Amino acid sequence: MKRIISLCLCTLAVTLTASGREPDSPVIRTDVPNKAFYKDMFNDDGVGVAPNRGNLPAFRYMASKGFTYEYTETPDKTNYVSSLSKVQDEARIAMLKYYVGSEYDSNGYLLYPDGEPRYRIIYVNGGYENTHSAAWTAQGRENIRTFFHNGGSYTGSCCGSLLCTYRNQPGWTHSGQAPVTMTVALWPGFPQGMAGNFHSSFDVPEDSPLMRYNDSFFNFDGHVDSCRHANGPFFPNPEQVPGTEVLGVYTDPDHSGNGYPCAIAYKPSIYTGRVAVCGSHPETTTGSECLFFQTSLFRYAMDGVGIAKVKGILHNGEVRNMTKSTEDRDPAFTKVGDRQCHNFAFALPAGAKNIRVRLESLKGFKLSLRMAQGTFAFKEDAQYAVENTESVKELRFKTLPEGTWYVGVQCEETVGTDVDIYGTIYTGNLAVLNGAPYRISVTWDAKGEKKAAPTEVSGSPAVTEGRAVLMQGVDFNEFLKRMASDVIEQRSKDSLIRKIVFKTGDATKGQIRVDDPSSEVPVYATFDRTTGVITVNTPADVIHTGSNASALFETMTALESIENLAALNTSEAKTFYRMFNGCSSMKSVDITSFSTENLVDARYLFTAMTSCERIDCSSLDVTRLATPRSLDRMFFNLPALKEIRFGAVGEHSAPFRPSYFFASEKEKFEDRTGAANGLITVYCTAQAAEWLADTQMRWIVTGKGDKPSVTVEFRDFRDPSVKYSPKWAED
Repeated sequence: MKRIISLCLCTLAVTLTASGREPDSPVIRTDVPNKAFYKDMFNDDGVGVAPNRGNLPAFRYMASKGFTYEYTETPDKTNYVSSLSKVQDEARIAMLKYYVGSEYDSNGYLLYPDGEPRYRIIYVNGGYENTHSAAWTAQGRENIRTFFHNGGSYTGSCCGSLLCTYRNQPGWTHSGQAPVTMTVALWPGFPQGMAGNFHSSFDVPEDSPLMRYNDSFFNFDGHVDSCRHANGPFFPNPEQVPGTEVLGVYTDPDHSGNGYPCAIAYKPSIYTGRVAVCGSHPETTTGSECLFFQTSLFRYAMDGVGIAKVKGILHNGEVRNMTKSTEDRDPAFTKVGDRQCHNFAFALPAGAKNIRVRLESLKGFKLSLRMAQGTFAFKEDAQYAVENTESVKELRFKTLPEGTWYVGVQCEETVGTDVDIYGTIYTGNLAVLNGAPYRISVTWDAKGEKKAAPTEVSGSPAVTEGRAVLMQGVDFNEFLKRMASDVIEQRSKDSLIRKIVFKTGDATKGQIRVDDPSSEVPVYATFDRTTGVITVNTPADVIHTGSNASALFETMTALESIENLAALNTSEAKTFYRMFNGCSSMKSVDITSFSTENLVDARYLFTAMTSCERIDCSSLDVTRLATPRSLDRMFFNLPALKEIRFGAVGEHSAPFRPSYFFASEKEKFEDRTGAANGLITVYCTAQAAEWLADTQMRWIVTGKGDKPSVTVEFRDFRDPSVKYSPKWAED
């Protein structure tokens, strides 16, 4: 049926002819949160967690304030057990309906057909994390990650907070506990358990963002007493994940978590949602202190949803078919879900006349068409709208002001609801769960247009004195990819950017601003489609990265070189996480200009650079980092690697072997670091050679997993004629 719908819609295609040349690209705002969701909250009380049928005091309070929610639930205590094998089969099948999908819903309840979040937040209750995560299944866990990375927020109590951390990833143990192996790892840090069933107390810092929700009803004094605790976690080292916010601190002298955070928040990017979790159970208590704390967690999470994104740029005379399904894995052209709003943008040139925006849909799906200048065309912000039930809608204008215009297509059609013993069930027009197909186009008469000057994102005047600070790495990565492609999707790969050039002392105004809000001097970026070169320039003499330099160049698969990388000042950077991950066309990388005195996270730094032959990181003291997780898979899957240079690094103070620093026992040989050459030369100190031989680099040398071995030579970084022969560690 889905294929028939798509084909029927495609028969409506009419060839439109563009008039005039293509105008400048629109300037897309990145400060508008997504406002279109099916409902506000999804309450997960499914298999393995405590049943409440959405009847918690915090949910009742939120409903009284107009917030909407649905739930999945354990129908009775027989499913609230610590072993999945004891759970009734029908309960496990019901979980799949919510998190994976069903015969009438390819996406599950959490996601729209294009993978965008259907709710503002998901809340996971306390219980047994192993049982509950297993009931999610691997696909369900991946859908939760997609929900978060595409802008939905996550909250949880006790078990729910553990499941969103890195604590239980495969191969890790913590505090002598067996790993749970199946977390979603939205907050990439490691909590500790605080054993016992008691009533905890904690303080909320005066500057906590939760305090913004205080009012005369709560009159919260900053301290919570008598909050139920049942073996939940605390978060001993929040600084291990840069950007983590402490929302509450335990004040329980008789327990191990005393003085440590009981609740944290984390939002890694403007595109993601926000994690806001607590190790205790404020959701179960009717006291106003706990009620305030839990409802404030909900509201802070909801206020942290990802920014609104455009599906793509509409060009004069081109028709965009939004007819694909979830299974096509092409979200930029996928159908719109119930109450979802798809956003587009176009740049209208000066002198444009006879503007027409046209929406064509199928009968049975009520879609609205809206427009706004300067901001996303959500219902409350639109300046023009057509909201009738007709399948063809148009907005026509003789003239409009030049500049960036936004188009919103919102599906007003939705399902009815009922409940069964496992929670919310859907009734009515279930076809909308797989999306409503449509076509969107914009045309205008562009005769006599005048080319507009490049426009800044912020519109602020040029500044030439002060600090230039680059936006955080994840956002910088996405902004560059946005310039390279009209299809704008988060976490995408790019095959168009071939070179990046950093230029300082250059006040030229580029296409977009890529500086952090704290920057005193603008940083611009410009993309040359002919050469595939991105130029990043600033009037300042250096570009500071700030504390988060993760994913700066990640999955730029065509990127061959970076010119003047030394223009980046990384002295404040705490994380290089995935900085060059997936840069599969680069043959060498040199980060000797980087300052690393504050670095705490170098995971996946050079992973999957499959063409890379030489890495020079001689300024990076990898042996100084405190824990093996700081280095996880740093030189993983580099089959072409011939040479790596470390500098005057010292012997590590702690005896550990970083997990998969160079290779995994189960890694395919064709992906194994150095496999293409059979030889890797490492330039370092004698102490570093001993230390490296004690890591899982030994799996390269010994050919573990019945794979051919790779020879590793250690040579002095100052005098290459000096060769070291360290003793390789035994398993």
